Amino acid sequence: MAERRVCSVLFCDVVGFTPLSESRDPEAVRELLSEYFEVARTVIGRYGGVVEKFIGDAVMAVWGTPTAAEGDAERAVRAALDLVSAVGELGAEAGVPGWRRGRGWSPVRWRSRWAPRRRGWWRGTR
Repeated sequence: MAERRVCSVLFCDVVGFTPLSESRDPEAVRELLSEYFEVARTVIGRYGGVVEKFIGDAVMAVWGTPTAAEGDAERAVRAALDLVSAVGELGAEAGVPGWRRGRGWSPVRWRSRWAPRRRGWWRGTR
C-alpha cells in the first residue's frame, strides 16, 4: 500500500558526460565515474542522505525515508551545494574543465518496495 510522506530527493548527473565518455579511454571513464560516485556518496552521507541508486552518470539520493526528520530538505540542499563544488574540483583534478553536476527539482511520490504494484520512486504531483 502506498503512503504519503514528506521527503527530499536529490538527482544529480554530470553535464557533458556523454561527449566526455565518447572521447576518452573506457577504463579512464570508468575510473572517473567511480571517483565521482564515491565523492557523491561521501557528500550525501555527510548530510544524512542515502544513495538510493546510480543510473548511468546520475546519482539519486533520499532524505526522510524510511523516517522523516526535521531539516531533511535543508540537508539535501546543502548536500547539493557541496556536490557542485566537489564535482568541480574532481573535474579540475581529472583535466575536465567546466565539469559540473546537473540539477533540477520535481515533486515525487513514494511507494514501499513491498507494495504490490509500482515500486520505488516516480515523478508526479498526485
